[in-house]
Amino acid sequence: MVNPRGGGAGHFAVVAASTGAPKVLRWKEELAGLRPLNGQIFSACAGYILTINLLFGMISLAAPLPLLFPPWFTQAAVWPIAGIAA
Repeated sequence: MVNPRGGGAGHFAVVAASTGAPKVLRWKEELAGLRPLNGQIFSACAGYILTINLLFGMISLAAPLPLLFPPWFTQAAVWPIAGIAA
C-alpha cells in the first residue's frame, strides 16, 4: 500500500526546489527587462504557487486520510475505490 504521507513529502520537495529556481533561472536579470507591474504580477504568482505547495504539504502530512477518503463520500463509494487501489 502507498504511504499517504508521501504526497506531503513530494510537496515539500517541490517547495525546496522552487526556492532555488530564481537564482538558477536568473530571474533578477530576466525580470529587469519587464515593466514593473509585470514583474510584480510574476512574483506574486510565483509566491502564490510556492505557498499553495507548502500548505498542501502541511495538510498532506497532518491529515492525509481525509484527502484520500473525503467525508462526503458515502461508504458505498469509498470501499470499491479502496479495493481497486489496493
